[in-house]
Amino acid sequence: MHFDATCNPGFHQHVAISKGLAFVSIYGTYEYAVRGVVAEAIRHIKNSAIQFQHIKIEILPLLLQSELNAVSDAGAKTSWRKRVDLFKQVNSVAVCQTSDDAFPNDGSHYRLSQIYAIWEAFGITIPVLPNPQWTPLIGEVVENRNAIAHGRRTSKDVGRAYTKNDIITKFERMRDICLYIVSTVESHVTHMPNIQR
Repeated sequence: MHFDATCNPGFHQHVAISKGLAFVSIYGTYEYAVRGVVAEAIRHIKNSAIQFQHIKIEILPLLLQSELNAVSDAGAKTSWRKRVDLFKQVNSVAVCQTSDDAFPNDGSHYRLSQIYAIWEAFGITIPVLPNPQWTPLIGEVVENRNAIAHGRRTSKDVGRAYTKNDIITKFERMRDICLYIVSTVESHVTHMPNIQR
């Protein structure tokens, strides 16, 4: 609504700025959807009260993220004990109680490789995106948002390269991407055979 309001003929000087800022908004929606579905998936696994010994191996690094960090950060005096404790937990009857903010962060600022990392962390085997033509949009949104947010380009400079219809199409396409990611992760973790060994 904001984009439509600032892209009408009465605000001609602000049109390019609005088109550039649209990338910040699109990115924010995308990041929110991705982080949110991962957090909800983890909460679902925790609420299902599954014992660690029954969780598929590929999901364990995500659910044991804080323990893995503790092993990595441990000094020589405690690192061996922490390693042993970690491996005991993998086959324990303890119910999963991981942190809600665990996230398979690959450091890419939500580029496509981040979605691949999430797919791998949950053991999802269907395509990361259903349509290969959607792939460039993620990189384009991340790059334009980062260019604006980190001061490499102004929103006006970014916006000049696009028409209003280009931006509307990007909003719609990213909506489709977000809905696909959310529904895929949700469907995967709500079917117990996908998360239990």
